[in-house]
Amino acid sequence: LCKISYFEKYTHTGEDIKEIELREKVNKLITSQEPYGETGKRDTELEFDDDALGGRVYLMRFESRKMEAFIEMVKASTVVNEDTIVCCTGGGSRKYAALFKEKLNLIIRKADELGCLVDGINFSFQRRMKELYKVDHSTFITDGLKHFVEAPRLDATFP
Repeated sequence: LCKISYFEKYTHTGEDIKEIELREKVNKLITSQEPYGETGKRDTELEFDDDALGGRVYLMRFESRKMEAFIEMVKASTVVNEDTIVCCTGGGSRKYAALFKEKLNLIIRKADELGCLVDGINFSFQRRMKELYKVDHSTFITDGLKHFVEAPRLDATFP
């Protein structure tokens, strides 16, 4: 499974016409009803706005076995250019790096998967988001309750 996140700022001061056109193309691609790479979908229920960051985080996913179809869709939409930065984690960042270079002329920046996971958890804690919870396996089958994890002190989060 391939998961994609895209951050869009609320305000776009100082953009030239080329940047505006590219942002509009990306927004059209993200908000379209077409599946990403034949099997993908937008996870609208997981998307969120963050005033501290000054924008919205969009989330999408698709089956990685359809990577070539996804790349063709991206190529046809012309949403990538020489300034596009793509960051990836996990095995897919290595497995598909050559394909991204060949088909889209993109260099993938590989990031440590565990480090990104820890950063994401800390991000959720610091924003006081109700996205982190624990499940009591002994009672989950009968009550189905999730217990949200209270955010620790900011100085107690993992660096």
